[in-house]
Amino acid sequence: MQWIVSIFLGNLFARWIIIGIYKPILPDTRYGYNSFSNTYKYKDNINDFITGSEVHIGNYSDAIQRRDKIEKIYRVTRIIVLIQIIISGVMFFAF
Repeated sequence: MQWIVSIFLGNLFARWIIIGIYKPILPDTRYGYNSFSNTYKYKDNINDFITGSEVHIGNYSDAIQRRDKIEKIYRVTRIIVLIQIIISGVMFFAF
């Protein structure tokens, strides 16, 4: 039961925190309709965005600080999850 509650609360709160951090440094994800191939696709060139480097102006001016924040959150949550697994294992075998 504790796993269900922790997953629910983690998804509920962490989703908005992560979206708030990542949203400004991701490309726009608008879709466009290609009448020749009858398909929808990204208007932005995603492959160039992934393989290229960012220009740190405009929306991306604070990308370095955001990436540092993402790295700190990852380090802290990695330790928290490890502690939760250890505590759950001890409780499982003790009770």
